[in-house]
Amino acid sequence: MEGLTIEAVQKERDEILAATPQDIQKLADMIQSVLDDQNLCVIGNENSIRNASAMFDKIEKLYA
Repeated sequence: MEGLTIEAVQKERDEILAATPQDIQKLADMIQSVLDDQNLCVIGNENSIRNASAMFDKIEKLYA
């Protein structure tokens, strides 16, 4: 994970672990919008994704 410090990763981890059910429920409208648009994001093995490229409109490399 290029460019990330241990502190930044820990801060994000702490925020995730501190999330309450109410925090997650507040995301419902955004998540529903993504589902309605039928958006899909996959992060995984590059070769596996390329082998299944017919499933995707666009493939981008996450890390250079």
